[in-house]
Amino acid sequence: GAFAIDTETTGLRVVQGHDELAGICLAISPEQGCYIPVKCRTGETILKLDYVLDTLAPLFEDKTLLKVGHNLAFDIGVLKTYGIELVNYDDTMLMSYALEGQKDLARGHGFDALVKHYFGKETIRFDDVVITELGMKDFADVPLLNACAYASEDARETLRLHYELFDRLDAEWTDADTVAEPGAVAGNLFGTYHVIDRPLARVTADMQYQGVKVDVERLGELDQEFKAKLDRLEDEIFDIAGYEFNVASNKELQRVLFEDLKLPVLKETDSGEASTAKDVLENLRGKHEIIEPLLDHSQFSTLVSLCTSNYPNHVSPHTGRMHGSFRVTSTNTRRLSGGDPNLQNIPTRTKEGKEIRECFISEYRNKLVIQDMSQIEYRLLAHVCGSKLMRDAFIDGKDFHQAAADRLGVERSAAKNINFAMIYGAGPRKIAAMCKLPEKEAYRILDDYAGEYPEVQKWKNEVIRYARQHGYVETLFGSRIYVPFIKCSDKAMQSYGERQAVNGVIQGTAADMMRLAMPKVHSKLRKFKSAKLLLSVHDELGAECRDEDAEDVKDMMKLTIETCADKYIKWSIPIKSEGGIGDSWGTAKS
Repeated sequence: GAFAIDTETTGLRVVQGHDELAGICLAISPEQGCYIPVKCRTGETILKLDYVLDTLAPLFEDKTLLKVGHNLAFDIGVLKTYGIELVNYDDTMLMSYALEGQKDLARGHGFDALVKHYFGKETIRFDDVVITELGMKDFADVPLLNACAYASEDARETLRLHYELFDRLDAEWTDADTVAEPGAVAGNLFGTYHVIDRPLARVTADMQYQGVKVDVERLGELDQEFKAKLDRLEDEIFDIAGYEFNVASNKELQRVLFEDLKLPVLKETDSGEASTAKDVLENLRGKHEIIEPLLDHSQFSTLVSLCTSNYPNHVSPHTGRMHGSFRVTSTNTRRLSGGDPNLQNIPTRTKEGKEIRECFISEYRNKLVIQDMSQIEYRLLAHVCGSKLMRDAFIDGKDFHQAAADRLGVERSAAKNINFAMIYGAGPRKIAAMCKLPEKEAYRILDDYAGEYPEVQKWKNEVIRYARQHGYVETLFGSRIYVPFIKCSDKAMQSYGERQAVNGVIQGTAADMMRLAMPKVHSKLRKFKSAKLLLSVHDELGAECRDEDAEDVKDMMKLTIETCADKYIKWSIPIKSEGGIGDSWGTAKS
């Protein structure tokens, strides 16, 4: 049997202890649904919370009954807060993402948009029932008749959506023995959902529920230091420009750079104005002394607004921890993204990024254990393109970037930038700016690279050809990355689509590997008392455990990550994970 479930709450911060359950919606068919209120401020009769939870808990925890929801990570977290473990589920948001990824950027995978797309139906919107003009603050203020209409529709349409998406996934089924790509999980998109995506609802819900401890005092100190640095950078910028202006204003920065200093306009905005975007400033490096302090100002401004001034606001006074969310369906490359707040914004290789990471700390007598897939995207490039030189560098345990530097006759830093450009896309001008070299020298290095590693360009051409034909590329596991811009008539957008296609295969495969590893690590941590998975940022996983278990947890995580995809892919290069143990995220990464 199967039924749909949705929780209604007084807000989105239930696991943080700020909001609470208002009611539970259930549906046993697309025609039959109900709403069970447990909190209502209108004075109408409702059921007692304990009675409702005691009655429904056996159903939610029954492994033989399928529970269907949309964005179930939220509902799993809410129920966990009340002591209930939701098991055996399907998530229509994840099903939609497995089917179409970011194919339709405007529609996305929101419930209302999907119901309208598949059934042509306009649903009752949240704002239609929580009417702020009438003094309503949240769902508990909604009269029960309106609450029932809204909530039961949510559950009924979720079940109907499940039937539709399941049939579409089932139509994608391919027997495991006939999958064309040896690495594809059984069933292609069917397998993408069931094997790779579906387990993440529980994992990400548990990670948000656990949260991570933050040294708020140290974050405050960094905030003051970074703001002082911003003041000094502004003074330097004003001295160079000859007058004060609003550095954060694009219009005023345009005047300084392109009218006063006569710097070349490298790119225009959609409105035809000279762009002052970060990539433009990076390409202007070396053209004028004002560029470096402007780039530094941009970096520190981002750190202050998104990190040091922001993170303390998200620490729960009830738990003393920060409970960020992990979004599974919001990127085209299948990487997880973050929110409330976003930990992905922390720079990975700067002194300031390390200082911020050191503010994420373990509890007393605990340790943080961090594991990072080592140079995974370069390893994947070597695997997919088939370059013997690249593969041998990894097999022999050489420094991959130094090996390239030796063959190209350049510094290691330059070789690293070139290798980066092969995956993420960069022309001679950008490479020259990144490496601080003349453009002529950048052209020479690219020519030499093509001579040393011809397999790379051949593979990229094949990927681009496939993307033009199908409108998407596939990861090594069969997940799809849609690249609509590759068919644009505009040459610039077409080039962007080509870069998306190449990057999609590499970064998408790395993302799928992390998606495979997370549930395995999450499950194996249960063998250790009090051990919990806390973080997933880019290619890193972070857990917290007792001091005495740290070495064993580290070894387990390393082996699990390195072997997470061995069932599906026969690697031509070794997959490596590196990590450490520390009292903070920063020291564990040292």
